[in-house]
Amino acid sequence: MKYDIGCRIYSAIFSKLLKKYYKENFPDIEIKGNIKNIKKEYKSMILRTPSLSKDNLMAPNLKGAAYFFAVAKIMPNMNPQLMNKMLDEVMHSKFMVNLYKKARANGKLFSEEYQERMYRDSLRSQNSNDEMDWRYTYKKGEKEVYFEMTKCGVCLLARRENLLEFLPCMCHMDYSKFEIQGAKLVRTKTLANNNECCDFHLIKMEEE
Repeated sequence: MKYDIGCRIYSAIFSKLLKKYYKENFPDIEIKGNIKNIKKEYKSMILRTPSLSKDNLMAPNLKGAAYFFAVAKIMPNMNPQLMNKMLDEVMHSKFMVNLYKKARANGKLFSEEYQERMYRDSLRSQNSNDEMDWRYTYKKGEKEVYFEMTKCGVCLLARRENLLEFLPCMCHMDYSKFEIQGAKLVRTKTLANNNECCDFHLIKMEEE
């Protein structure tokens, strides 16, 4: 993949949030040098990962996961349990909540425009030859949305980077990611747990 502007933005945002997390929770761990090495590993990982087509809506998921896989490789105290805790705090940070505040208020995940884009991307995915691509189906809904993935780029990346023990952490992050966007995720299967698919059932959260 190309280390593009999107990757640079992810690197800047997540590094800032990671630095804050470690200063608050692990003040004895030197973080500045580690973040420098994480950024370096992240860029290297992106560059050695096969590219996705330009119009692929799933590309941001692969770029985001790569950053946290780089964290797993570099941080000396990292393990799956800590990764889950860290991801929960990072995703629920004031910055991330504010980042998605407008999209949540507008119900973006359940808008006709967004769902149509996802539906069309799901059709595209069925015939994709990209090595790192997803394959999924998507069912629209006014207050409930369903989609099912039988192939996942993040799973493939975890396998390429020998980080399968951290793969369930990326699945765990989905709950927080959708929550801050205004949806409750209900899921019974994941490819990370060797099921035949990842099933997503998103339920629109009513604003108070």
